Amino acid sequence: WGYHVIGILDDVMEAGTRYKGIPVIGPLSSLEQQMEDYDLGGQGIAYYDKDVENQGEAYRNDGVDIVTVDSISDAKGYAIGYTQEGEWTEYSIAVEKTAPYFYKANVASGLDFSSFIIMVDGKQVADTVKIPQTDSWNTYTTVDGKTSEIEAGDHILRVRISGAYANIDWIAFAETKEELEEMKVQVKVAGR
Repeated sequence: WGYHVIGILDDVMEAGTRYKGIPVIGPLSSLEQQMEDYDLGGQGIAYYDKDVENQGEAYRNDGVDIVTVDSISDAKGYAIGYTQEGEWTEYSIAVEKTAPYFYKANVASGLDFSSFIIMVDGKQVADTVKIPQTDSWNTYTTVDGKTSEIEAGDHILRVRISGAYANIDWIAFAETKEELEEMKVQVKVAGR
């Protein structure tokens, strides 16, 4: 198959197993999901990647391409990158209140056709998110929008690439635009 392991394989768990706790969306709570912290479970369960190597060679030891972010736009940490159309990652979330949610994503692309789709339990919940061409793959900017109503309860958030070569650092969700703007997204430091 051409697989090789770069250290300990940390991604052999059942579907819906969180990599780091369960983020919550709801009253007095908002969600900031780091894209590199997708669920455990492996290829076809927690993610789909068209190749078996982590092309960015950062953070996790599986097939999702994760890049180190050290951006002139103050973003630091990790992001999914080297993306191809049709690839996806999944995240277990708990929604406390049925409502539409505003979102903001920190993204970069050296091309002008990159995009992604936000899905909950297999259903698209927002318009396709187009990523503007930035100065480089390491110059990040934010894009925002609003989802359709998301039911209260436990769900699987899927981020599916619909236009290749999108770098996505994080996506934040909140019930109001004001909450979203006030959020202090916790930037992860490279080499943690």
